[in-house]
Amino acid sequence: MGKVLDYPLLTKHGSALLLIANDQRIRIRDIAASLEISERTAQGIVADLVENKYLERHHEGRRNVYELKANRLLGLPIDHDVKVQSFFESLATFQSKALETHSDLTFDQSGIATIVVALDGTMQHVNQAACQLIGQPMNAIIGRQWTDYTHPDDVANWQVVIAKILGGEDGYLEQQRFVRPDGTFVWTSAYVSIVRGEDGQPLHYVAHLPDITDQKNIEEHRDFQGLHDPLTGVANRTLLTSRLEHAQGRAQRQGIWLGVISLNLDHFKLINSSLGHDFGDELLRQVAQRLLGVIRPSDSVARIGADEFIIVCDDSTGSETASLARLVIETIRAPFLHMGHQILVTASLGVVMATAESTPEELLRDAEVGVARGKEQDGNQIEYFDESLRWKSERRAILMVGLRRALEQNEFTVYYQPIVDLATGYMASAEALLRWNHPELGSVNPAEFIPYAEEIGLIDEIGAWVVEQACAQLALWHADGHDMNVAVNVSVLQMMAADIVQVTEKTLERTKFSGEGLCFELTESVLMDDVNYFGQTFTDLKSLGIRLSIDDFGTGFSSLGRLKRYPIDELKVDQGFVKGLGTDPLDTALVEAIVAMANALKLSVTAEGIENESQLAHLRAMGCQRGQGYFLARPMPAAAINQLVESRHRWELV
Repeated sequence: MGKVLDYPLLTKHGSALLLIANDQRIRIRDIAASLEISERTAQGIVADLVENKYLERHHEGRRNVYELKANRLLGLPIDHDVKVQSFFESLATFQSKALETHSDLTFDQSGIATIVVALDGTMQHVNQAACQLIGQPMNAIIGRQWTDYTHPDDVANWQVVIAKILGGEDGYLEQQRFVRPDGTFVWTSAYVSIVRGEDGQPLHYVAHLPDITDQKNIEEHRDFQGLHDPLTGVANRTLLTSRLEHAQGRAQRQGIWLGVISLNLDHFKLINSSLGHDFGDELLRQVAQRLLGVIRPSDSVARIGADEFIIVCDDSTGSETASLARLVIETIRAPFLHMGHQILVTASLGVVMATAESTPEELLRDAEVGVARGKEQDGNQIEYFDESLRWKSERRAILMVGLRRALEQNEFTVYYQPIVDLATGYMASAEALLRWNHPELGSVNPAEFIPYAEEIGLIDEIGAWVVEQACAQLALWHADGHDMNVAVNVSVLQMMAADIVQVTEKTLERTKFSGEGLCFELTESVLMDDVNYFGQTFTDLKSLGIRLSIDDFGTGFSSLGRLKRYPIDELKVDQGFVKGLGTDPLDTALVEAIVAMANALKLSVTAEGIENESQLAHLRAMGCQRGQGYFLARPMPAAAINQLVESRHRWELV
């Protein structure tokens, strides 16, 4: 029969030949997709079949298609109208004849593992490739049951394959694992066909077992990467959504509870910037491991943002979920190690219990609202979502979306609040205050939207815009001969930006302003961070003529030693202490101490939040140099400040 009845070739490429026979004209890409092999492997198969004249190549435009040459399959009853089942029967009959007429050497030389299996599952013949695949010698395989070397999880698959074959499918393709002596296993793409006698009765099965272990490993790695966070190894948002959907469906069917805990690390961006991204990454890995160490076996952990983790509490009551949340927040409080030092980290948690109507998206949104509320209260909090917070969730979503367009739509404006010299009554400077007029919600308080701007990474852009507006206004005042000063609030995150000095310098160039008269107000937390970094940044800003002020002084835990080392020009007493002047002895004593310390360090001092005449009188008596507050003047547009400047307005101070 020559090459036409080349048994190893047809055994090796029978599946591809079957596809072509059924389709008549088929592309290599289709063969590869149907057989789940690479296009390169499919090209090799087709090249073999073309060389042995089983196929004929045709050109259709820029592509090749391949057509079966049925007249070359001598001995096989096949024509152009053959059906898939008929081809299987023909191929199986041919295999049976080939087994009878070819030597054991020909069978053994096949590069693909091949096993002849009796109807009762006993393995009758194996080639050397099959021995290598299973990792057993031939005499240890022949006579044993097919399932003896099958992975336990795949034993049922063999029963399914046999049932389908006996039910009329003479060939069946199924992925199958075999266990080796060392406990490892190999994946195969098992094509099992039945061999029948002349009377049509089954004689035995023939299994061809290409090794696809490498392919499966690649697929499993790809699947894991696609469903897990590469940094921490816990689930990502895709897998989390799937688990939430499954858990919520189960909760609804079985009438059980489902809890969701959202966790954000407090001040993570600051930690990342001051201690480095390597430590930030290591911190996230350690947080993930701590969370995995405290959850129950039925719970799961996911990371869905930079420092945002989600815990799904499956089959958990409200009290059980709350207990886990308390355990989590205590676990995070335990010190983390960095270069031999203990780093204290806190977290804000939001907790929500699912209702029958909840969707995964709603559960995550509601839990995040709890986190946001905790952060507003300085973090290290557990907040439980309820209906009273739902409106805030919707408002938060509107604000987050609106912030992205606010600059483009000119929705921001800058107001100025006068700062009065408490000795002369004249305006010493003004504080630039950002205002947002939302097209739907109206005026939005900066205390509400600034944290959202920090969260979504817009604070640098918005802050730079405020600085530019203040510089442009200062340039106009100075051009008109008014020696005016303006203070601008600059967040720690803005100060942590590597290009803060360059951005500020370019802003001064664009607005044609020298920098004299501009003051950056910084929160006290900068005094608790990297002295070298901030010291150099402050020095560079001072070289541009910019003054530096510490805002809300007395509310943090700054070191006076660090205060002395920084090139600070001014302290601003927090309005919370000013409020208690004359009524709270502790507040009064604290303000006196701050004013005395500022004078000793030759720093100017400004009191915020002056609301009545008594507070003003106490501040003047203490020697406080400047003050601002609603008792003196509310924030106003630049045009109103112009009138005060031009008229040299003087406040009558008692």
